[in-house]
Amino acid sequence: MKPAVFKITKKQLNHLLKNSKDGKNSDIGNLAIEVVKLYFQSIDALATFENGTNGVDLVLFSKGKKINYEVKGTQDDKIAFGKLKVSSQKSHDALVAGMELIRVTNLRAQEMKIHFLKHGEDFRLEAEPRWAIKPIKKAKKA
Repeated sequence: MKPAVFKITKKQLNHLLKNSKDGKNSDIGNLAIEVVKLYFQSIDALATFENGTNGVDLVLFSKGKKINYEVKGTQDDKIAFGKLKVSSQKSHDALVAGMELIRVTNLRAQEMKIHFLKHGEDFRLEAEPRWAIKPIKKAKKA
């Protein structure tokens, strides 16, 4: 699916960046959610939103419909599938059941792309084992 090009004003960008921290994945995710809200409000000025629960990042209420989304952002100008991860079983299950994933690319720029992706059409989910990294407590030297 062809992405939607979404351009915001310099004032909007400055406001978003002022309320965002640079670096952490959660900050990138929160910024992407705010961009997606602006995008939907540009289409429907009466759109409202709720924070999602149980694997949903954002709930959109627009034109009599309620739609759940998983939202991911990247500063890359491409989708960067290698960096896309689903962090919970609930998100996995919702995506497999048909919830769309929105990928915001070129985040932190005035012109971004909004990609609407569907499981089974645009991507598949593969389980990856992960290991926690814990520090070793070293014995104190006498």
